[in-house]
Amino acid sequence: MVSNESRIRFHAAFELVLDELISVVAKEKERDPENYKKSPRTKLLAKIYKAIKDDIPANPEDPSYHQGETEGYSYKQWKRAKPAEQYRLFFKCVKESNVIIYAWLNSEISLVKYRSHMDAYRAFRKSQLKKG
Repeated sequence: MVSNESRIRFHAAFELVLDELISVVAKEKERDPENYKKSPRTKLLAKIYKAIKDDIPANPEDPSYHQGETEGYSYKQWKRAKPAEQYRLFFKCVKESNVIIYAWLNSEISLVKYRSHMDAYRAFRKSQLKKG
């Protein structure tokens, strides 16, 4: 996929959560074609699509995406977007090749909750960063 001249790649972990959300929204549309757009999941999916196709490719170096050294100095290249209140989308931008890699999107299990034992940041660290 190409958006705003950036080549976009999806990690399997990101695709898994995105595909599941797409499937849930498709079922909601099938059940209630007139009202499914009002569903929180449909609205979330729309926000995620906007982030991955428009917002992030338009300026992947936007300061609002920087985490600083939240995950440690060696992981500074990882950025995160906030497509919805408790959702975090982690990505990496490779400037030299103009590639954006969407690596991870938290699911309902790992929603951002203050001091949660499994918030989005901890889940990303455990599932992606520690694996390499």
